[in-house]
Amino acid sequence: MNVNSYAMMASRLSAVILVLVLAGWQGASAYTHKKLSVKFLEYQAETFALAKERNKPVFMLVSAVWCHWCHVFEEGALSSEKVYSYLNENFINVFIDADARRDLIARYQAKTLPYIVFLNPDGSILRKYGGVLDAGDFLGLLKTLNKKVASGKQDDAIKDKALFSYSPPSRFSADAIREIDAVYREIFQENFDTEDYGLGAGKKYLLPETFLYFIDNAKGKKNEFTEMIDKTLEKAVGAIYDPVEGGFFRYAETHDWRVPHYEKMLDVNSSALLLLLKANALSPSGALSDAARGTAGYLSSNLFDNDAGAFLSFQIADTSYYRLPAGRREKTEKPDVIRKVFVDTLSISMGRLLDTSQYTRNDRLADETRRSIQFLADMMGRENNVYHYYLPDEKKWFIKGTLADHANLALLFAKSYKIFKKPEHLRLARETLGYARAKFFDAKLGIYKEGSLADLPSMEYLLGLNSIIAKAWLEISEADQDEEGLKIAKNILRYFSGMADLLGERAWAARDFGFMEAYAKYLSVFKLYSRK
Repeated sequence: MNVNSYAMMASRLSAVILVLVLAGWQGASAYTHKKLSVKFLEYQAETFALAKERNKPVFMLVSAVWCHWCHVFEEGALSSEKVYSYLNENFINVFIDADARRDLIARYQAKTLPYIVFLNPDGSILRKYGGVLDAGDFLGLLKTLNKKVASGKQDDAIKDKALFSYSPPSRFSADAIREIDAVYREIFQENFDTEDYGLGAGKKYLLPETFLYFIDNAKGKKNEFTEMIDKTLEKAVGAIYDPVEGGFFRYAETHDWRVPHYEKMLDVNSSALLLLLKANALSPSGALSDAARGTAGYLSSNLFDNDAGAFLSFQIADTSYYRLPAGRREKTEKPDVIRKVFVDTLSISMGRLLDTSQYTRNDRLADETRRSIQFLADMMGRENNVYHYYLPDEKKWFIKGTLADHANLALLFAKSYKIFKKPEHLRLARETLGYARAKFFDAKLGIYKEGSLADLPSMEYLLGLNSIIAKAWLEISEADQDEEGLKIAKNILRYFSGMADLLGERAWAARDFGFMEAYAKYLSVFKLYSRK
C-alpha cells in the first residue's frame, strides 16, 4: 500500500470519526437512512463550520419516511457505491426529516420531495431542485458541482428570485378583497379540466380549502362550481381512493389521475371525509357516501393510536402492496403507520372531523376526535408550550412549535369551544395565540411570520398561515365579544388585500394549483369577518 493510499484511508477514517462525534443522534433523526452508506451529519452550526474549514460543498437531502420517491432515490442513486463513496469523500452530507424540520422546508423552499440542496462551503446556495436522478446522472452532477466549488465559479443553474416585492395596501378595502374573489373564481373556471376533472394539467389533488369554499358559498344550492367539484370527487374516488382498506392516497401524479402517490395522510383523509359528506348532502351520491364510510373506517382502524389517545399522522407509501388484490393483501404485511403525532396535522384534521358531526353520526370517530383534542390540551397543560411532534413510544415531545403549529392549534381550540362550550378550550385558544404573538408577530407589519420574508417559499405561505390565525381570532371574538380579535383579523385582511395581481400571475403558467388553497383560507376569513 503506497503513501497516497494510507493518506486516503486516514482521511476517510477521520471523516468517519467526525461523523460519529457530530452524528450520535443519527438513529433518531436519520431513521429513514440507517441502511445507507452515506455518512450524514446533523443540521447544526458545527456541521457548516466543518464544511467551511475543509472547503467542501454541502449535500443536503430533504426526505420523509412516507415519501415513495424518497425511497426510490435512496435505494437507487444513494445506494450506488460510486455515489456514496464520492459523497463521503468530497461533500459534507446533511439529512433533514421533512416532517420534523418544516422550518427548513420553508427556508429552502422545498416544494416537492425528495428535495436536494447543494451549498457552497460558506453556506450560500449552490444549486437546489426537487425530484430523483439515477446513479449515473447524480454522480455526474456531483462531479460538476464539486469542480465549480474547487474553481470558485458560480453555478449558472441557481436562480435567486426576489419573491417578496409585494407592497401591502395602507388601508382596508373590502372591494379589493372582492376583486381577489372574482379573480379566484375566474381562475378556477378557466383551469378546470373538463375532460379528466380537477384543476390544472399537472398533478391532481383534492383541494379541500378551495372545494369547501365553493360548497359553503353555494348555500345549499347546486351551481356550476359544485357540479365541477362533484365530478372531481367522483373521479378521485375511482382513482386515488383505496376500495380494499378505505382511505385516500395523497394525490395523483398525472393529470388523468392514473398514477396514485400511495401515502395515506391524516389531514388528506379527514379533509376528504368532510368534502364527501358536504358534497353528498348537497347532491346525494352512492359512490361518495360509500367512500365517506370507508374513509371514516380507515381513520379509526389504521391511524388512531389507542395508547397515545390521538391520531398518528401518516401511513407510508408501498406501491407493490396497494396494487395487490384484497386476497393477496391479507397475506402481506401492511405498510407501516409511522408512530409520530404532528401538532399541525392533528389540529387541522380534528377541526375537519369536528365539522363532520353535523352530517353524520359516528360515535367511534367522535370519541377519537375528542380524545385527540384532549391529547393536545394535555400537552399545553403539562409542557406550558406548543411543540411540533410527539413520539408515543418515548412519551416525549420534540421541537418547539412552528407558526403552523400555533395557528392550527389555536383555531382548533376556538372551534372546539364553539361546539363543546368548555371554558378550558377558550382559555387554551387564547393561550396559544398569546404564544404565537410573542414568538411570531411582527408589530411593524402587523402580521405573523417566521424568520425573514426572504426565507419563505411564497407569499401564499404567509397568506395561508395568517388567515388561519385571523380565523382563530374571529372565532374567539365571537365567543366573548372581544374587539381585539376583530382588529387583528382586519389588519391581516388589509395586509394581503392587494394580491389580486399576484394571484393572476401565479395562475398564468401553472400546472398544479395547490397555491389556490391559501387564497381560499383568506377569502373564507373575509366572509366570516363580513358577518361580524
